[in-house]
Amino acid sequence: MIQYKNLLKKFIFTLLSIFLIIASFNYFVDAYQIFRKQTNSSIIEDLKKGYFISSDSITVNRIENIYDQLLFFYKNENIDTLAIGSSRAAYLNKELIFHSQNVKYLNFTTGTALLSELAKMIGLFNKHSIGLPETVIIGLDPWIFGEQIQLGKIKKLINSSSTLSNNNLSQLFNYEYTKINLERFFKKSSYIKSKKLNDIRVRNNNNMILSPNGDLYYPLKIENTDLQKFKKGVLDFIAKCKTMSFDRRCLNFNKVKNINEFLYFINYIQNRGSKVIIFLAPIAPTFYSHILNNYQFDNYYSDIKAFLKELKVKVIGDYNPKTFNLKDDDFIDTMHPKPKVIKQIFETNKIDLMEDLK
Repeated sequence: MIQYKNLLKKFIFTLLSIFLIIASFNYFVDAYQIFRKQTNSSIIEDLKKGYFISSDSITVNRIENIYDQLLFFYKNENIDTLAIGSSRAAYLNKELIFHSQNVKYLNFTTGTALLSELAKMIGLFNKHSIGLPETVIIGLDPWIFGEQIQLGKIKKLINSSSTLSNNNLSQLFNYEYTKINLERFFKKSSYIKSKKLNDIRVRNNNNMILSPNGDLYYPLKIENTDLQKFKKGVLDFIAKCKTMSFDRRCLNFNKVKNINEFLYFINYIQNRGSKVIIFLAPIAPTFYSHILNNYQFDNYYSDIKAFLKELKVKVIGDYNPKTFNLKDDDFIDTMHPKPKVIKQIFETNKIDLMEDLK
């Protein structure tokens, strides 16, 4: 019995030591300056200085790792417009939406953003005691209404700054943040940067590029993917959906959920004095036909449109690619239209900031 107790003590001691080592490592390396302000260059400081950044780590936990830290620099500034959503809203960059208008603009996106993550993005403003922007553009994906989440959690994510602060502490033990810090520790430079977007898009072949406003850009090599390669990717994804339809992006939904939760989310933003604009990014034609024919997506989408009509908010875009006469070669992949598509949509639905704020 004594032998087992000693083994248990050694096991617990070893486990605690490992946790302590990981936490100490993440605290002192701290690639994104979550815990300590450092004098050496960082992604956050370079973004604030106007650099475009490319790294295989910028697509990981952007809300806590990047946007939380970046927003801190805007404590004493008024932000005109904020765009939030998934990577499908990443191309809502300032130039495409507002053209030559002088607008202070931020774009916060993350993965396949669910309602809970959108609420967390809005919660960052409460954390830093910053008023919401005058306009909030929400990139609304169809899978947002497939999430099962309680209203209480949405309220907590929006209103509780302590929840977000605790998330910072959790980064001490976060696997993905540990990988980022390992990359920073063992490489002389864990990211590349340039103040010229085209320069970094040509130099970088694989990783996404993050702008000072938070917009994400694909490297030119990926954006100009061969059509045959694109079609193979779509067909591979369709095959995956037939065997793994639980992937939210497969859009195998038959009932719209989260109506009350989303309504609360919109009302909260509007009650804070912000105008809400909904953006619906088109889906590639081949995949759109698949979900219409196999998942009765038209019924699901009709329910979404009916709900948006009741909200009486401005809606720009359409999931249906036929609305804009789009073809497969207008897309980077199944879910992401090329920048020219975004430009086309907003040229016919121009946002005049001052007019839309009336």
